[in-house]
Amino acid sequence: MSRLRQTSQLERRLLHSLASAQPVDLRIGIPEQDNILVGKEWPRERCIPARLLANCLLDSGHALKGGVPMLRVAGARITGRLELGGADIAKSLWLEQCYIEESPDFTDARTRTIRIMRSYLSGFNAHNVKIDGQLDLNGTITSGRLRLVMAHVTGELTMNGSILKNPDDWTLFAGGLTVDGGFFGRHGFESHGSIRLVGAHLNGGAFLDHARLVAGGGDALVADNLKVEGRMICSDLFADGAVRLPGARINGQLSWDRATVHSPNNIGLDFRRLVAEELILTTAKPVTGIVDLGSARVSVLCDDPATWPTDIRLDGFTYDSLITPAKHNRADSEKQRYISDSASTSADILSSSDRLAWLDLNGTGYRPQPFEQLAAFYRRVGHEDQARKVLLIKQRRRRSTQNLAGKLWGYLLDWSVGYGYRPWLAAIWLAFLVTVGSIVFAWRPPPPLDPATSPHFNSLVYTINLLLPVGQFVQPNQWNPGGTERWFAYALVGVGWLLATAVIAGVTRVLNRS
Repeated sequence: MSRLRQTSQLERRLLHSLASAQPVDLRIGIPEQDNILVGKEWPRERCIPARLLANCLLDSGHALKGGVPMLRVAGARITGRLELGGADIAKSLWLEQCYIEESPDFTDARTRTIRIMRSYLSGFNAHNVKIDGQLDLNGTITSGRLRLVMAHVTGELTMNGSILKNPDDWTLFAGGLTVDGGFFGRHGFESHGSIRLVGAHLNGGAFLDHARLVAGGGDALVADNLKVEGRMICSDLFADGAVRLPGARINGQLSWDRATVHSPNNIGLDFRRLVAEELILTTAKPVTGIVDLGSARVSVLCDDPATWPTDIRLDGFTYDSLITPAKHNRADSEKQRYISDSASTSADILSSSDRLAWLDLNGTGYRPQPFEQLAAFYRRVGHEDQARKVLLIKQRRRRSTQNLAGKLWGYLLDWSVGYGYRPWLAAIWLAFLVTVGSIVFAWRPPPPLDPATSPHFNSLVYTINLLLPVGQFVQPNQWNPGGTERWFAYALVGVGWLLATAVIAGVTRVLNRS
């Protein structure tokens, strides 16, 4: 009888809370005994059966006049399962510093704001739930899955300071989740297990700054085809496990500033097919694992050579601007950088030498597209000299993939005219050969075929005639070199043709690219 009276008294207090918005507060005011970590040991007088909460939430009466009815409970141990699957709930639920023994079930329910703050949850089942308001789990400890598959939250989803514990499994399982407000897992948020946000739509941004994601060797965050309207901030985040965002679309800034990513697996950051307005990769230290930007598209990439990963995949990666924080020593000519035209006044552009070292980090070996993309960027910002250097190095890298004949022809083009990007080399070679030839033929002039009609011999003019494939000042066949001089003359003729061919091929290549 006493238990029935106690239940009836609790029910009256709960219904009164709905009508008055006053919480049912069962805390005793002693921090050690109100701690949720010892909630399982709370006495019977602090226990509320889950069915009583369900009855009050589903009760059509006891509405709060002038506002949305809210059931508020603090410091209680909720026994049994809160079964509200498929229910249409017109009341808000507010649980603070409560110990909830079994996973509440809101599957297919439609409800108002749910706040479970600084509490303990063994899990949360809310598949396909519709929450007209906020889902607030700030400071809550969860030891099982938070299931929010295909859930829709019209307000914000907040988990600031929450600790999700489900090692070797999913902590937040929320594929297809839609949040019209922001998603907050900030300062003090921890996930000991994997987070799944595949196909989620976060229409108010995502904020995971200063969070800790510990996956124990697995994937820390899996968010294929994630869509974020606004910013996704992962600054100062620590991730022990791979972060996967293939196909994600961030209509704003994606920041990993001062973040730490350690992945024992092959992949550290999977950004394949990512689309973002600005990608900030100024991590606290180099990412452990591959950073894959294959076929990604960003307007601005901000990174720092000091924290470049050891393996970055750039195949198909496109961008409009490359910038780096302006914290270098401008007096160091070996690390020359250029002022950026970006709106960010504290950013500079790295020289082509630095960016070529960045391309060399591509673990898949030589790929032409990253070089073409980098050269196009330098042209776009007005550094044509840097673009030519990138394209020259591209040809040299390509040469290493060719057969012997291709390599030999490549060496000729490189030495003679720098593949057309250094045409002045041809003039140097021509001047050198003319000088050598003039000296040789001045020392050992060839005899004339007809001393009576042959003009005065000029070694300079004779050498130029041999080197130039077309157009001659005099007829070189008026003289007849013999022995070693004859073979030297033949060599000059051959070198002249090769040099002319290389110049034409190189210049044609440049003109075609232009």
